[in-house]
Amino acid sequence: MNALLRADADVNAENHSGERPIMLAAAEGHAEIVDRLLRNGAYLAGATRSGDTALTLATRGCHRQVVRLLLERGANIGVSFDHGKTPLTLAGEACPADFVDLLIAVLRAGEH
Repeated sequence: MNALLRADADVNAENHSGERPIMLAAAEGHAEIVDRLLRNGAYLAGATRSGDTALTLATRGCHRQVVRLLLERGANIGVSFDHGKTPLTLAGEACPADFVDLLIAVLRAGEH
């Protein structure tokens, strides 16, 4: 990744599915890479062709550190896709209770 950033690679380039590097890193739980991409101009608001965002992909994997980072940087926790699912409903389906509590705390605080 360092070589790509030094070569001014487009951090928002999409693959055939509409996935960007930040989405792939978030889905795999790579918080350091997500942070680096954000510091180099990666978009938070983008979605794949199926409607997933970096936040929803990180939530699907229950990647707590990535989710916290994305929320701190302004990711929209209220985004809905796939017939009205939100990051909170995804977390409720797949993640431990303390992960769900993290999202509920953010919603209650009205941060995002």
